[in-house]
Amino acid sequence: MHEIKLVRLRTGEDILSNYKEDSETEMVMLKDPMTVMFKRLPTGQSMLMISPWLPIELIENNTATIYTDDILTVVEPKPVLIEHYVKMVNNLNKYINEDNDMLKSHLADLEEDMDELEEEDIEEVLEALKEKKNSNIH
Repeated sequence: MHEIKLVRLRTGEDILSNYKEDSETEMVMLKDPMTVMFKRLPTGQSMLMISPWLPIELIENNTATIYTDDILTVVEPKPVLIEHYVKMVNNLNKYINEDNDMLKSHLADLEEDMDELEEEDIEEVLEALKEKKNSNIH
């Protein structure tokens, strides 16, 4: 069972996340936190936007630990919102894994290219750079 909560921070941000509170340390762990923006339009319609709260492409673990003092309130989201959140998290995790595989592949190709370079090639490149630097007019 999920412990998905909608957390309103003192900053006014609304975060939808797998929520775990540690009353002993007065800290809260937010796993896979997503920013929620809800707007009521003048037409009477509503608009909901959900996006990752953390820069998931740059971090190892999509988990944040915050102080309970930073939280204004914690509420239960509707089941339909939880369902949508779970789907989004699964899709994001799949995307990140594919992105990591692609990055690993590119790095392996680069290492292979570097291994193929001979010392003479490196010296040629360095010499060409020195010549270019010396030919610049100031």
